[in-house]
Amino acid sequence: NNVGQVVGFRLVTDEHGQLHKRAYLYTTNRTIDLGTFGGKQSDAIAINDAGEVVGHLYTQYHDGDKRAVIYHAGKVVEIGTFGGNDSIAVAINTSGQVIGYAALPGGEPRAFLFAHGKMKNLGTLPGGTQSFAYGIDDRDRIVGASDAKDSALRAFIYSDGVMQDLNKLIP
Repeated sequence: NNVGQVVGFRLVTDEHGQLHKRAYLYTTNRTIDLGTFGGKQSDAIAINDAGEVVGHLYTQYHDGDKRAVIYHAGKVVEIGTFGGNDSIAVAINTSGQVIGYAALPGGEPRAFLFAHGKMKNLGTLPGGTQSFAYGIDDRDRIVGASDAKDSALRAFIYSDGVMQDLNKLIP
């Protein structure tokens, strides 16, 4: 972030010699272990200037389910899913709005926006079955990828409640 803080994960060895991922925050020449966010393992992906961290926790070791989380000042908020097993938070803007993707009951990923305590499914491009959100700016514009009726992933921009195929906006 603009304050010089960095987040990520590091591998730690447990008492049985097994490696596990744990989220961390690097700030002011020190590394702070953020723990597992209440899961078995964790990963921190992004941080905003307010020090709000987004990432995910693993509900089981190795191939376990993932849940998107927001971490701030020692509190963890689990974002949820759309009825499936997984969700991953990818970015957070200055306002604390979080984007990422979460699974439907059938496992298909859908881009989401989490704001004001609510998770919104951003849908897909026409004919699509999956979408992923990768970035959000401070004007609430979201970019990501979605498949369409031809099954190819296409870049999108989501703004004012509308998802547009970026390929169609370029001559």
